[in-house]
Amino acid sequence: MKPDYGMECVNPDDIACICYTAGTTGLPKGAMLSHGGLTWNAEALIDMWKFSQKDVLLHMLPFDHIHGMFISLNCSLFTKSSIIFRPKFDVNDALNWLPRCTVMMGVPTYYSRLLQKNSFDKSLAKNIRLFISGSAPLSTALWEDFNLRTGHEILERYGMTEGFIPSFTSSYIISLIPLFLSPPWVQFMPKCFAYLAEMTEIILVIIEL
Repeated sequence: MKPDYGMECVNPDDIACICYTAGTTGLPKGAMLSHGGLTWNAEALIDMWKFSQKDVLLHMLPFDHIHGMFISLNCSLFTKSSIIFRPKFDVNDALNWLPRCTVMMGVPTYYSRLLQKNSFDKSLAKNIRLFISGSAPLSTALWEDFNLRTGHEILERYGMTEGFIPSFTSSYIISLIPLFLSPPWVQFMPKCFAYLAEMTEIILVIIEL
């Protein structure tokens, strides 16, 4: 008798994965991520980042982190778009594949390494519609240098392993924008930032230069 490999029905609250945090505030912790949470996050990001079946994602992120395992991967899986998998980030390899892609997701170091190559210019990035950075702070200087070289504005997203991606920001602007706001209704404000004061209150601070 052949074994039954049929799909098992799951509920939205069922645990899909135990993904470990980076341990920023202590030892790494196993975050229990639900099927419903992963689905909601993917659908929200697809809507916000306008993913479609025509997109081609350059995937060079490790799979032992939520960034590579779910944030970048699920947008493509849910839209049935193409993914170019690379075993790890290598700047020369990235330069080779970039012209064939429409989306790149990475960490600030990836973009810094690209800028160190004189051959990296607008022509190599002409087919990219979205550069996304996360998992570490993106400096204003790096954002500006990348924009000057390529004409692209790196979109910096913020999130936690246990909370998915609740906001995104341009590093140059340093503002937290909730997921339910999507272009063209989002208007970035230079040199401002927001922080939570109470559970129901957001304080917006604008820095006058």
